[in-house]
Amino acid sequence: MTPKAPSRRTGLLRFREQVSAIDELIYDYDPRGTGSAPGDLDDAYEGVAVDVMRVLRDAESRGNDAGSAVRTVLPKAGHELVKRIVQAWDDN
Repeated sequence: MTPKAPSRRTGLLRFREQVSAIDELIYDYDPRGTGSAPGDLDDAYEGVAVDVMRVLRDAESRGNDAGSAVRTVLPKAGHELVKRIVQAWDDN
């Protein structure tokens, strides 16, 4: 098996860090008020971080507002959560 190129490894690491950071924020703020925790049988937020990242990437490439993009996935997200998600996206 050929080792992955350094840039691909870096991209994968960045992706994992972003998912983890956004996941933590979503579960901490719990915008849907479900009380879900990672790994719950009926996890209300499973895969949401990746969906958020997808809309943020699309918004970035189109020059659209990042906060509005986050709200398409998490419509009940408060201002602070949206701000912190966008910051986690930008920082990682």
